[in-house]
Amino acid sequence: MKLKVIVAAIGIMFVSACTMGYDELQAMCKKDAGTVIYERVEVDGYYSDNCTGPCWSELLHDQFEFVEIYNPTERDFYNPGKGYWHIYLSKQGDENCYSRVTSRQEHRLDSGQCIAFKKIDKPTAIYGYKHELSDTFILKNYYGSEISKYITTAYRISDNKVLAESVDYRLDRDPSTTGDGGGVGCKRSGSGKEPLKYMKTEVFE
Repeated sequence: MKLKVIVAAIGIMFVSACTMGYDELQAMCKKDAGTVIYERVEVDGYYSDNCTGPCWSELLHDQFEFVEIYNPTERDFYNPGKGYWHIYLSKQGDENCYSRVTSRQEHRLDSGQCIAFKKIDKPTAIYGYKHELSDTFILKNYYGSEISKYITTAYRISDNKVLAESVDYRLDRDPSTTGDGGGVGCKRSGSGKEPLKYMKTEVFE
């Protein structure tokens, strides 16, 4: 009998850990998650407020002719230095070709192409795109688990006019209770509401 009680208790604890915070996540997602597009615009490229990593990857898929970014560090793997950069595809021989990135992407580039980084004083793009952490909600009695609210916005730089906006939530479960610390967004919440995965290409045509 004791063994059955222990097994049942473990089962209850496991289910509780796996579903911890899901009701709260689902309620938040139902409230305002999703994407609203107010206006679509034709663009050659855009400025990313907070792109990190391979910001040039969209150029390789012919989605845009250029991407502009601000790199806050003196140097990292993906960017040649601190400051604003205009990133575009060019031909070998262009003084702005960045060999460190180009050499690792040759299999994805046409023969003679390079990924170029041109230093600029400020963004030249008309439109911008940003992904921000808007708020964080600590779930009481859930051992440090929390839900974060993220807002992604496409906007006109000159006056901050919003063209489109996506809202998503992410449940980050405490590793000590779930064993993996994995995050779950609105798509997997069962709420039936989720933001567009590729809002950028829906707004910037």
